[in-house]
Amino acid sequence: MKRYGQAIVVLLISMVFVTACSGGSSTVPTPTPSPTPHPPAIGYLPEGWQLDYEITYGQYSTPGAPKTGSLKYIHEGNDASIYIQYGDIPEWAEGKGYDAEGLLNEFFIQGSSSCTGIYTPDEIGTMTFCDSPAAYANFSLPNESVYGIVVLCVKEPVIITVDAVWKTPEKGAEVMSIIGNVSY
Repeated sequence: MKRYGQAIVVLLISMVFVTACSGGSSTVPTPTPSPTPHPPAIGYLPEGWQLDYEITYGQYSTPGAPKTGSLKYIHEGNDASIYIQYGDIPEWAEGKGYDAEGLLNEFFIQGSSSCTGIYTPDEIGTMTFCDSPAAYANFSLPNESVYGIVVLCVKEPVIITVDAVWKTPEKGAEVMSIIGNVSY
């Protein structure tokens, strides 16, 4: 009887050891955290352009507002700038990723652009930006030497906005080449 008891104890210890070391079905998978938005990359920056500043995602946040990050590029002659903001999709943009016109209209209502309120867009349309559908609005005030574009793109899980201004039509070509080389 003594041997029988010892055999059961050894068998139980062996079963506990095998179960613990085998990672059997009792292990619970760890949830995968959602990715933190990263800044968009610019594949091409013409001569004379430089990063003016970068605010990392969530570095500054307002309670109740989506977390964002931003980049600002300027031309050394201070005759052009490109401001790129990226981050959580705000409520007003949810579900509008493929409705470029609705996205742009709502953006103007929110009043978050250099061409909002002061300028009437010369052209509103859609384009491809970061390999996704995007809305854009061009504006110009040639008498004041001010030109600009606003681009909006919902690229799950982020929204990316570009707000660019320049002083001469020639700088516009550089700005558009930079915008065309943004990726996410």
